[in-house]
Amino acid sequence: MTATVALTGGTGFVGAAIAHHLSDIGYRLRLLARRPGAVRPLASSVTIPGALEDRDSLTRLLEGAELVVHAAGAIKAVDAREFTRVNQDGAAALAEAALQAGTRHFVLVSSLAARSPLLSAYAASKHAGEREVLRRLGPAKPTILRPPVVYGPGDMETLPMFRAARHGIFPILGPPEARLSFIHVGDLAAAVAACLAAPIQAGGVFEIDDGASNGHGWAEIGAALGAALGRVPRAVQIPRRAVRLAAFAALILARLTGRPLMLRPDKVNELRHPDWVCRDSRLTQNTGWRAKHGLADGFCDAVAWYKAHGLLN
Repeated sequence: MTATVALTGGTGFVGAAIAHHLSDIGYRLRLLARRPGAVRPLASSVTIPGALEDRDSLTRLLEGAELVVHAAGAIKAVDAREFTRVNQDGAAALAEAALQAGTRHFVLVSSLAARSPLLSAYAASKHAGEREVLRRLGPAKPTILRPPVVYGPGDMETLPMFRAARHGIFPILGPPEARLSFIHVGDLAAAVAACLAAPIQAGGVFEIDDGASNGHGWAEIGAALGAALGRVPRAVQIPRRAVRLAAFAALILARLTGRPLMLRPDKVNELRHPDWVCRDSRLTQNTGWRAKHGLADGFCDAVAWYKAHGLLN
């Protein structure tokens, strides 16, 4: 019998990719949504209006669900307390509801930033969300995935990088020696599915990426962008002071408009961190999952989607 998955975050970039992948491989879905009209219709899916802070809607979400995937999260906020409310308190509420409902397995889509919680309010909130889930469900029942930079069709947060490269510029915001891991959103969705299929073996905290053992340096990232866009962008190192000034300006703008932006003063600490490399092959060892997209073909896939939607023309 096909299992039923309760999924949060299904209207977001990552959550939508997970929803489509799980639907495509035969899972029934129950999708929590603040705005039900924003959910794209999927086969064998039911949309549950509600929010993470609403206990009744979480109870309805989990009715008949054996499995839970928590992909909802705040990646930008005007007030840092929003990170805590969504990433920590939301994870705690859903984990508690899943415990009460007796669900079989719980997958939390966290962030690689969680391994360095002192860097930013976002990183701290993701780390705290992991701890809340583990505290309620124990170390064996949940699987926690820590993806690095997630990109691919539908992503609006990495779009500025592609647009800048399209105009011949590759701005480097981090230190020259920094190395970063990446993962294509389709590979992240497949990793979630692998965890659902092998929950006993896959309990724990896992860093996942595209399989590049030492991540990617700026030169390699710039080359992959250039190949995907058909031009060679010029790398421009942005000084730390300029990045911080831009972050303060972005925060002021966000407060004036009420619209959150990704760049914040404490986000600069993440951007300037020299090591965002995943060095964890345990998920592959436990489930057999491995990423299908390297940086070059993954960027090509993203560019094709951006062009098809008129975002790079």
